[in-house]
Amino acid sequence: NHPSLWEYNKKIQKSISEIIKSSGKLIVLDKLLKQFVKEQQKVIIFARMNGLIKLLKDYLKKSEYSFEYI
Repeated sequence: NHPSLWEYNKKIQKSISEIIKSSGKLIVLDKLLKQFVKEQQKVIIFARMNGLIKLLKDYLKKSEYSFEYI
């Protein structure tokens, strides 16, 4: 689990680099998304946890990726 999931209830704002560096999974996701954007590919991310969804939405907004939330 990402450390920021526990802190989102407190509404602590972090910079994008802090969000990425605090989780190995987000480091990998960040690298993959950069590559996919460069290749103009589309990505689907499935998540069920509300905290994780909020974290991903913040990450995508701060990284200036376009996304749809369903």
